[in-house]
Amino acid sequence: MPGYRVCFINEIPRNDKLFRCCQRSLMIRSAPDAERAVEAAKQQFAKLERIHDWKIHAALIEVEQIECETGPGSDRRSSGRRLSQEKCPLQDRTRS
Repeated sequence: MPGYRVCFINEIPRNDKLFRCCQRSLMIRSAPDAERAVEAAKQQFAKLERIHDWKIHAALIEVEQIECETGPGSDRRSSGRRLSQEKCPLQDRTRS
């Protein structure tokens, strides 16, 4: 099964510009597909941040499939390609 890197990102407006800040990046080492990797990452993110919903600390999610070399003598380099982005509407982020 492929591995995935899931990034939780906030968008912060400053002086007519929108800055994107990665709140946390999680590696899901194996998942049948990107959707399952994102669901697993959402649960891990909420647990690590000690919140009940990932939307409290992030505005969107980016996921990319990665290939990790983990054999003897490898330096664990990974290469990836972005698969999708999930956006959280502002009104959903502000509700508890």
